[in-house]
Order: sequence, then C-alpha cells, then structure tokens
Amino acid sequence: MGRYTVFGYLMQVKGKTKTTVGKLAGNRLWVLSGKKDRVAGKLQAKYSLSFDEAKTIKDWNLF
Repeated sequence: MGRYTVFGYLMQVKGKTKTTVGKLAGNRLWVLSGKKDRVAGKLQAKYSLSFDEAKTIKDWNLF
C-alpha cells in the first residue's frame, strides 16, 4: 500500500467528518466540501494520485 493510498483514505475520513458536521450544523458549504474531499480521496486511494492531482480534482466544480 503506497503512501498516497493511505492519504486518500484519510481524505475520505476527513470528507465524511465534514459532511456529518455540515449536516448537523445545517451548513451546506461544509456538506459540499466534504463530498469533494470524499470523491478526491476515493480517486487518490484507487489510482495513487499525488497531492497536487487530488487538489486539482477538488478544484473541479463537481457539486
């Protein structure tokens, strides 16, 4: 398991936390930011993307 794969899993956890806190607080921006982190984390873990590539994915306006 590569270094970027582990960071991808951690980004997924961070995204899930942001989404949950955003739902509890009623903040749509946190929910959307969490979804972006989860998508970028899944792609980073699956394809072993670097940090810059994962940041580029987060910058796309998917949601």
